[in-house]
Amino acid sequence: SVLALDGVWGDGVNQIGRGDGIALLLLFSVFAYYTLRDLVRQRAGNSYKVPNLPVPQVARYGLGSAAAFTIAGLVLLGIGGEVTVNGAQGVARALGVSEAVIGLTIVAIGTSLPELVASVMAMARGQPDLAVGNVVGSNIFNLTIVAGTTASIHEIPVPPGGIWDLVVVIGLSVLLWLTSISHGRRIIRTEAVLLLGLYVGYLVGRTTL
Repeated sequence: SVLALDGVWGDGVNQIGRGDGIALLLLFSVFAYYTLRDLVRQRAGNSYKVPNLPVPQVARYGLGSAAAFTIAGLVLLGIGGEVTVNGAQGVARALGVSEAVIGLTIVAIGTSLPELVASVMAMARGQPDLAVGNVVGSNIFNLTIVAGTTASIHEIPVPPGGIWDLVVVIGLSVLLWLTSISHGRRIIRTEAVLLLGLYVGYLVGRTTL
């Protein structure tokens, strides 16, 4: 958010430029380094506690088939992204609203549904670390890899009203941090309802502007 406010800090245009994109990618590389380092240390610390290892599963597909499925999946993923963007533009034109609003609502909710399902399933199975890690990891990936890669290819200008969206992101991030360190580092139901209410209020306010 701070990187996009060039016009606020100086005389530039509010955008995520190529330099910002490279900086985001470097931040992700630092995050990945420390994450992998901690993983290696944990595995080394637990190396003496070797439980009964499961029997290795026989690969369902050969190398050629697996590679073909991977390539096909990437192609379909690209097609899906193109269809999503075109569909979002069509919905925006039909409703007479800006594409930014559609991106903040329909597209954002649609792309976040997998994370929602995964986190709910993890909590249902008593795996809160997985649920929180899924949400935090997804946001870190989007903010660094997705935004960083996109901005490195082409600058991302802040759309009209986008500054307030960035301010809301900063405010909600701070609020989420405060709720996560309270009540024994747990987000209780009251706080969860408050966060949901703030999001709904933000959507209503954003779509009516």
